[in-house]
Amino acid sequence: MERTIIVTGASSGVGFEIASQLLKQGDTVILLARRIETMTKLVEDYPAKGYVYTCDVSNSDAVKITITSILEKFPRIDGVIHCAGFGLFELAEKTPIKSVEGMLLTNVSGGIHINQLLLPRFKAQQAGHIMMVASVAGKLATPKTSAYAASKFAVIGYANALRMEVAADNIFVTTINPGPITTPFFDIADKEGTYLKDVARFSLQPEVVASKMIKLIGKRKRELTLPFTMALGARLHSLFPRTVEWVAKPFFLKK
Repeated sequence: MERTIIVTGASSGVGFEIASQLLKQGDTVILLARRIETMTKLVEDYPAKGYVYTCDVSNSDAVKITITSILEKFPRIDGVIHCAGFGLFELAEKTPIKSVEGMLLTNVSGGIHINQLLLPRFKAQQAGHIMMVASVAGKLATPKTSAYAASKFAVIGYANALRMEVAADNIFVTTINPGPITTPFFDIADKEGTYLKDVARFSLQPEVVASKMIKLIGKRKRELTLPFTMALGARLHSLFPRTVEWVAKPFFLKK
């Protein structure tokens, strides 16, 4: 069945791949991001299927205007996939407070605001799927990711509470917790440009992550953490934090 899905952060990385794959399989996709060039080019091949909106999710006024416009245009929204976000690998004491605030607004508050505006529609439909990209960093924090990890821990905590609140309305809430993905994310996050090389054997490809996420739309899936090795590491850390931090310290310090 054809669905109408909102994708934030759709101008690059996983968000772009999700939008592309959804369009290819015949879904209607509403693409949101600050930069519209790549999104506009993508939807040219999918008339009446792809709709582009410029929106900075860290700006509450922009979010309200954009989502209100979308709700007026589309009678049904089947889901929203939150891919907008950024990180910065820096020591806690040296992370600029503006960057901290930016991460919290983009990675956390923006998605919460969008959900608040969409939830009345989802409840009226008695259906909807909220999928939020968190991170392995939201399960297992490591050095030089304090602010970024804080934002992703917040996403997971928020989603866990929301999931229970809306379950009776047949609304699904899923968190996606990926490890490093080969995307432009690291152009900002890793100024030294060495992290992806150091963790190449664990790196994920955006098209693979996007495909796995799309398969979960409409399914009551709590969370997906990948790759398996990092999912296992996060699980072990929750049980034996001191041991894991001691054993994995050389790996954690690769940033």
